[in-house]
Amino acid sequence: MSWLWDDTRRCFGGSEDFIDGLLSQGVLQARRVRPGEDMTPPGRETR
Repeated sequence: MSWLWDDTRRCFGGSEDFIDGLLSQGVLQARRVRPGEDMTPPGRETR
């Protein structure tokens, strides 16, 4: 997991099974971002 000191988003990396497990929990507001995709959350601008 990583994040910037002034940011509210977190980044998790791992195997597809690990990410599937996180997404299936239903507790996190999460979305899958594949390598090469823009990870900026919808409605936010990249700084």
